[in-house]
Amino acid sequence: MKNNPAKNILFMLLSMFSAVSLLFSPIISAPASTYAIGSGIFPGDLNCDGAVNVLDLIWLKLILLGQFEPMKSPCCDENSDVDLNGIVNLIDNGALLDLIFGVIDSHGGGGGGGGGGGGGGLMPTSTPTPLTWYQDADGDGYGSSSTSTQSSTQPSGYVASNTDCDDNNDDVYPGAPELCDDVDNDCDGVVDEDSVDTDKDGEADCVDPDDDGDNVPDDSDCASLDGTKWQQVTVYHDNDGDGYGAGTGESICIGNTAPGGYSLNGNDCNDNNDDVYPGAPELCDDVDNDCDGVVDEDSVDTDKDGKADCVDPDDDGDNVPDDSDCASLDGTKWQLLTGYVDNDHDGYGTGSALHICSGANLPVGYAPNDDDCDDNNAAVYPGAPEVCDGIDNNCDGKVDLIDGGVHHLGDNHYSGAVNSQFEMNYTEGTTYSRSFTAGSLQLYTKATLTITHRGVQKADPIKINGQQISSGWNSPSDGSLGTTTISFNIGILTAGANTLTITASYDSGSHDYDDFEFNNIYITLSK
Repeated sequence: MKNNPAKNILFMLLSMFSAVSLLFSPIISAPASTYAIGSGIFPGDLNCDGAVNVLDLIWLKLILLGQFEPMKSPCCDENSDVDLNGIVNLIDNGALLDLIFGVIDSHGGGGGGGGGGGGGGLMPTSTPTPLTWYQDADGDGYGSSSTSTQSSTQPSGYVASNTDCDDNNDDVYPGAPELCDDVDNDCDGVVDEDSVDTDKDGEADCVDPDDDGDNVPDDSDCASLDGTKWQQVTVYHDNDGDGYGAGTGESICIGNTAPGGYSLNGNDCNDNNDDVYPGAPELCDDVDNDCDGVVDEDSVDTDKDGKADCVDPDDDGDNVPDDSDCASLDGTKWQLLTGYVDNDHDGYGTGSALHICSGANLPVGYAPNDDDCDDNNAAVYPGAPEVCDGIDNNCDGKVDLIDGGVHHLGDNHYSGAVNSQFEMNYTEGTTYSRSFTAGSLQLYTKATLTITHRGVQKADPIKINGQQISSGWNSPSDGSLGTTTISFNIGILTAGANTLTITASYDSGSHDYDDFEFNNIYITLSK
C-alpha cells in the first residue's frame, strides 16, 4: 500500500494524544448504548473487547494505514464506521475521540464547549432507535420469535435473527449441518434429508427402528436393510425340489420361506427322489416314500414276505414267478391241469375237458378223467366194488356182476365133446364159493341170478347164504355155452355181506357131468 503523509501525521498526533491520555487520564469508555447498530457490537469498539477506549484508536490507525481492510479483518472492523456515514475515514477518528472522552453521551447532548445546545464534536447527537432482539436460548447465534425484547443495544443472550426452528438445541439453526438424528437441523422443513431412508417411510435409517420396513426391529433383523429377509434359520439343501432337505444344516438369513434349493426341514430320507419325503403318499414302488422306515406299508403283501405284490416277482410265495403262475395271488395254485367235473367227488369225472388252475393236483370237484358212468353217485366209478343193488357200480356195463371170471368145477377133463367124454366120480362135492355185498334192499321186491355155463346137467345146487335157490339147470348138449336165470326170494339176501356157493355133484342115474365151467354170475334186483 502507498504511504499517505496525511495519515502518518494524523496517526502521530493520535499516538501522542493517546500516550498523554494513558499517562494522565483513566481510560474512558463510552456507554455501549450510545452507538448501537444491528450487528450486535456498538460502533467504536474496533477490537471487540466490549469497551470503547484508546486501544480502539490504535486499531483504527491500523485500518487507516491499510493494515486491515474494513469488514474483512478477523475482529470487529464493522464497528470502524463510528459516525455511521458508511465510510471509514479521519472523521471516524474524531467521532471515536468524542466517544472516548464523553463528548457524545447517550442523550445526544454536547460536551467540551461545542457549539451551543444541539451538540458538539463530530458525531450526531440524536437518540438511537430501539431495535428488536430475540432470545438465543441455546447459544447457537440464532434466536426464536417466541421470546424477544426492544433495545438500542444487543442484550446478552439475544440476537437479531429469529429464524432458529428449535432454540433448545444448539445443533439446530438455519444452515446447520444436517445430522442423522431425526431432527430438522438446518431448519429447511425436511428431516435428515441427507441420510439414507431404505424403506422410504420418511424416517432415516440411523433413527428408524425398522430400516427395511419388514416389521421386524433392526436389532432382531438378520438383514435390516433388506425387506425380503429378516430371520436367521438353519436350512438344508433340497436337491430333488420336494420341499424337504437333507445333510448338514446351513445358517442363512431368509424371509418367510427358504430360498430355492433349500428347505427348513432336513428330514428327507432320499433327497434324490422327489416322491420321497416325510408325509409323502406311500406308493407301491419298493421305496419308503413317507420316510417312516417301512416300505410300501399301504400296499398288499400277499405272501407276507415284506415285499408288496406290486414289486414282488412271486406274490403268493409258491416259487412260481407271477408271469408263469395261473393264480399269482393263491399259493395253492400255480399250474393249468386238464380235468373233468367230478360232482360226486369219487375221483372220476364226466363231461368235457377243462383247463383248471391247480396246485400239485386238481382241486376238489375235478378229476383227471371222464370215466365215471354215474357222476351223481359216489359209489359208482370204474373199479368200484360191485354191489348187488341194481346198479353198475364199477362202470363195466354189467349190473350186479358178482363174478366175471371163468371157473371150473371137476377134474378139468372136459374137452368140449358131448357126454361120452366126461368120466364119472371125479369131482363129487367140489364147491365154488363167492362173497358179495348187497346194498339197500328196501327199494326192491324181486331178485334173480343169471349164470353163463356149460357141462352142467340137472341139479348141481346153487345156494345163497346156505339156502338153495336152484331146482335144476342144464348146459347145451353140444358143449356150447348156455345161460340160466334163476329167480329167488329176495329175503334170502341181507344188506351187506352175502355168500354164493355152487357145488358140483354126481348123479349116476342122470349122468351128471363131473366137469363144468361157468362165468359172469349176476344178481339183479327189481321192484
